Amino acid sequence: MKGCTLSYVTAQPWVTGLQHPLYGALDTYERVAAWVRACPTVDDWGGGTGYLGTLLPATTRYRVIDGTVQVSEQVLADLTTFGDSADGIVLRHVLELNTNWRAILSAAVRLFRRRMAVVTFTPDAFETGAVKVKSGWPVFHFAPDDLRTVMGAHLVHEEWLYTTHPERVFYLERAAA
Repeated sequence: MKGCTLSYVTAQPWVTGLQHPLYGALDTYERVAAWVRACPTVDDWGGGTGYLGTLLPATTRYRVIDGTVQVSEQVLADLTTFGDSADGIVLRHVLELNTNWRAILSAAVRLFRRRMAVVTFTPDAFETGAVKVKSGWPVFHFAPDDLRTVMGAHLVHEEWLYTTHPERVFYLERAAA
């Protein structure tokens, strides 16, 4: 991040008071970490303070890719146009807060090389759409098939976890060439 004068590339900055070292319940962090653990490189899109990296092996090259500067060692990027690939990509609690959720998810699906995990925290809806604005950010509820369509044949499993709120974890894998 050296030499960067912007603190955010999102429509507005993510307010420090909204972010905690452990954002949400530990359960989905652990599941996602287990899913991407064998990946030599892991990019945590919208990874905030980088808590996921504490659950990965020290040999993993872990990066936080976020639209707001939150930690000194991160890549400041617009997730709709970010272009670096990684063996593993994680999107946890990102899509629900972005009007451009489809472009973000499409980019991530295009760029992951081995495994990807997506975690959503909002209830299912019959139709995808923003249902409210919280702290200046839209909150989307998804028709699950809208997400599944973008994930395509890479989606291999999904599960619901009931933590502090219902969370759905989507597991994606790229077939070996």
